[in-house]
Amino acid sequence: MAILIPALGVAFAAFCVWLTVRIVNRRERWAKWTLGAVVGLPLLYVASFGPACWWFPKRVRVGSMSLDGKTGSVGYDCSAPRIYWPIGWLAERAPTIYSAVSWFSGLGTDESIRLPTDPTGEYWIRN
Repeated sequence: MAILIPALGVAFAAFCVWLTVRIVNRRERWAKWTLGAVVGLPLLYVASFGPACWWFPKRVRVGSMSLDGKTGSVGYDCSAPRIYWPIGWLAERAPTIYSAVSWFSGLGTDESIRLPTDPTGEYWIRN
């Protein structure tokens, strides 16, 4: 897995360079549309993260109760949709990205938003 992600990054960059050469040298229309989709879809994914946190937060029960049901602390947190776990994973590992993600996810709400950091939804970070 340690070699897979850098290899995919290099392959993606090589594909973008190849498409750019096709656009510049041959002026092919399909290459322009393909490059637009390859660059535009990831940008759209990142740009949709903030509005998804504002409009579709999932309320999650946190805390614990005792067996009698009277003691303990139970509250509710808002969590980002699990489809955005790569953004949470990246924010967990890079402090500068964490501050940007935290700011962007909290723009439209006063509540704290939990970000998933793995595809299963078991691990979270709080902004």
